[in-house]
Amino acid sequence: MATINVLVVVDVVGANTAGLGGLANNVWMLDTSKYLGTQEAGNELVILLNAGDEIIWSLAAIDPGTNLTFPKNTNPFTGQAVPANINPQPVPLVPNQYVAIFDVPGGTPANTQYQYSMVLSMDGQNQTFDPFLKLFTAT
Repeated sequence: MATINVLVVVDVVGANTAGLGGLANNVWMLDTSKYLGTQEAGNELVILLNAGDEIIWSLAAIDPGTNLTFPKNTNPFTGQAVPANINPQPVPLVPNQYVAIFDVPGGTPANTQYQYSMVLSMDGQNQTFDPFLKLFTAT
């Protein structure tokens, strides 16, 4: 079991200026999985994981003068992968960081892919985008 760190970098001004749906064109994700073919540095990052891997998502704004956070009083992760394959639901570690375990049932074939949505709060405006988790080796 490994820890995969995921950095979510956002152009808050660009996302808010573009309006609803603008986040998808103003977010870049990088991870430490070191696997090729994961659409690194895009908004549709496919994180390659093994069952039991821990995922830690961290946020960073390109412009440090802007306010980028996970929404307060709500879990910012929804979608096909949550809670079925991220167990338990991602929990906050410190401000702007969440952690979860990738959990898939035995007998799941390699390359099974799960989509999830992430909600970010940018200068008080919430927007969402939908990257992926993908099982690297069969369970």
